[in-house]
Amino acid sequence: MTHEVIHTRAETLARFATHAAGLFALRSERRAVLLVLSQFPYNSDDDVHARCVISERELPMWPHECHDGDDHGMEPTHPGEECYWCGPDDLDLTFEGSNGDAMVRAFAPLCREAAHEDMDLVEAYVPYAIARRRDDAVAIELVGAHLRSSAGVLGVPAHDDAEDPQVRALLEQVHARLRDDAPRAVLADYLLARDDVRGEVIARALAGVAHDELLAPNVARWIAPLGAVIPPGGARFERGFLARVEVFALDDAACERVRGARAWATVEQLRYLPGSRDVLDPAMRALRDVGAVVDAGIATLVKARRAWAIERLNAMPTTADALVALLRAATLPRLRELALGVTWLPEVFGTKRRLRLDRLVLISPQERLAPETLRDHRAGLGVTWLANVEYGHDFEPAGWELAFGPDERVQVRLAGWHGQATLRHLARLVRGVGGTVELVDSPYFAFTPYDVAYVREHAGGQRIVTVRA
Repeated sequence: MTHEVIHTRAETLARFATHAAGLFALRSERRAVLLVLSQFPYNSDDDVHARCVISERELPMWPHECHDGDDHGMEPTHPGEECYWCGPDDLDLTFEGSNGDAMVRAFAPLCREAAHEDMDLVEAYVPYAIARRRDDAVAIELVGAHLRSSAGVLGVPAHDDAEDPQVRALLEQVHARLRDDAPRAVLADYLLARDDVRGEVIARALAGVAHDELLAPNVARWIAPLGAVIPPGGARFERGFLARVEVFALDDAACERVRGARAWATVEQLRYLPGSRDVLDPAMRALRDVGAVVDAGIATLVKARRAWAIERLNAMPTTADALVALLRAATLPRLRELALGVTWLPEVFGTKRRLRLDRLVLISPQERLAPETLRDHRAGLGVTWLANVEYGHDFEPAGWELAFGPDERVQVRLAGWHGQATLRHLARLVRGVGGTVELVDSPYFAFTPYDVAYVREHAGGQRIVTVRA
């Protein structure tokens, strides 16, 4: 089934790219198309459904908003944004009834589990991919994540190829100099001289040339044995090597299978599927971004024999002891941003601790904390920025994140796609917070002059500025 899942996703993305190219050809202003997916498992029709949002922005807005026009048709709420309902017929893109069973197996794990056809578009659908205009070509970026574990895992090849000692030595150089492309280029040249396709993949990646058709058939072999805990599509390569992973480790046997694996050495970002065990290993020497770990993962981080390189961590401690152990950890000297899914923080965070954080993010499962509460606690908690945000479907921060900092500054960024994260909602959130509100771009939303003007108009006189990274 793994091969079917990979093939179906690749075929779907190829159709999406072709469709996007046609949309771009119709209007020169169009810059990007966002593909969103949904599956309705509790309805009689449980097919995977796909819709497009087309945009004049490089990063389309999500959630997309449209409204009833004067002629009782749907019209886009914001200029330059159109969807299946408020745009012309050429925006239609559906996969319903087309190889339905294969589509469900391939894409249901990427869809919200409890969606149904009576939901609003922004609640039922989640982003999966963005197609962007690039001269005469279309570039595809995958932005979706696994929200369910039903896809299984890639699996481990039955027989590993005997490894060339020189390849092992060159890999060690890559692992020792992770920020340097030179060792990767040397390895690529060595492999190319031996007609090894991995050399071509690395060389193309370093040159910024597409190579997905060479990568997909070989992923399980090149990351072995990590396929025991990584679902199809859960391994993302950058600069020719594994860099971002989604993990689903169902039991101790799977965790043991990948313990100490050299393929962990280049992984920088780690996420867990629902129901997964926390997999953290000293071999993860490049690890920078981790979420969301519970008590077992916290214990692994704290008890490690060497310091981690982790800079951002999302933790969900279930006891005060687990949180105190994390705050006192001597093994996280580079940690600067900590996101916590707790509601009893102020009583515990004042404990003597080693962590020196720039940003502490409190993830609220229901209601946001009041701005006055965040301002009152920030200085006492010893952090530069104290932020509040909501949960997304994958237990990661999502929606508008409000961070309160020094000099009465308030930073706002979109921490992750969320059905309620509209500009209208943002204006309500910042209305009356005082000080200066700084609008900051993120991988999920880039503010345009129109957005800034909209928020200023609806924020009741609140001072609004933009901050560019």
